[in-house]
Amino acid sequence: MNIKRQTCSLCNGEGRTGGHECPACDGKGYIEVIADSEKQIDPFWDKLKLSDEPDF
Repeated sequence: MNIKRQTCSLCNGEGRTGGHECPACDGKGYIEVIADSEKQIDPFWDKLKLSDEPDF
């Protein structure tokens, strides 16, 4: 898995909001996101691809 650091949108990377530690990023100023979008599988769409024939 490829993890990227993304600037926290709540505190804009400062790590603090209103004089307190930012609750969204725990005061780090960034959040870690998984940048492996190619391997994300939506199980619902996967099931639809199993058969082209609708079963009635």
